[in-house]
Amino acid sequence: MQKTSLFIDTNIILDLLDDTRNSHMNSKKLIEHCLCNDLLIAISDDIITTVYYLSQKNISRQKLLEFIKFLSKHFKILVFDRDVIDETVDICLHKHSYDFEDTLQAICAKKHQFSTLITNDKKFPKLDNINIITPKEFLENHIK
Repeated sequence: MQKTSLFIDTNIILDLLDDTRNSHMNSKKLIEHCLCNDLLIAISDDIITTVYYLSQKNISRQKLLEFIKFLSKHFKILVFDRDVIDETVDICLHKHSYDFEDTLQAICAKKHQFSTLITNDKKFPKLDNINIITPKEFLENHIK
């Protein structure tokens, strides 16, 4: 049986880190479920710098660095290259409503053969072969 593998979007990581965000509990439950059930969870390498940059005004440096260590230990960190960037640019040039950063995450997930991407973003770009769901939807479908 193939191990469930999930690509986790930036907003889920931000939710996990910041307990004042509206989706904190669902994101926390999702990650706890994944870790307890040995699911493969991944993020792209740029999510780490994005999370650090966006959170450094509200969260201590110590806590952020410890959180990054947690991510590094428990998440597969995927890298992307020029091909992913070029494909993302091409898509965004044709689909003006697509957010560049979100599209980059989706193409990175696709390149590394992750077919499920978890996000709370309602406007996340729809790409072939990528199932986009929220933490709440995932939990409803996987916890009996």
